[in-house]
Amino acid sequence: INTPQGDQNLSILYHLPQQNPGSRTTGGFTPMDIAAEKGQLQVVRYLTEVCKVDPGMKDGTGTTHLHRAAMNNKVDVMRYFVEVCKQDPSGEDDEGYAHIHRAALGGHVEALRYLIEVCKIDPATPTADGLVAVLLTKGQFEAMKYLIEECKQDPAVVELSGATL
Repeated sequence: INTPQGDQNLSILYHLPQQNPGSRTTGGFTPMDIAAEKGQLQVVRYLTEVCKVDPGMKDGTGTTHLHRAAMNNKVDVMRYFVEVCKQDPSGEDDEGYAHIHRAALGGHVEALRYLIEVCKIDPATPTADGLVAVLLTKGQFEAMKYLIEECKQDPAVVELSGATL
């Protein structure tokens, strides 16, 4: 991987622990966490391929780097983790939320589209609390519309509390 001097994407590495690129900062984040959230694919590739950071590493809440990419609509990074690093696109965090649920919470249509159409994740898969993606999009019109119109999700679905869309 080429890492030209002055590369803006790699500047993240200079603000984090020097001893090990997989170690966490005092805030609990690794360089990989931050790169995945920001969609810095070159940094993610460098950390994975050169520094040998585990792409499937979880934080204290069971959140993976793939969850972070899904939460922030970073589809290129998601694609790299799933297709190159062979990470499970249906994996859940400790709260029982899969990547599709995190993408739905953020209203991220592109991330939802990748997970549903490419990874073949069923949008009706519930969280540990029984919530499905369409319920998690409250207030996120484009994501809700995609799930209802293109994925044929039920707009009258009811969560356990009895609330509907």
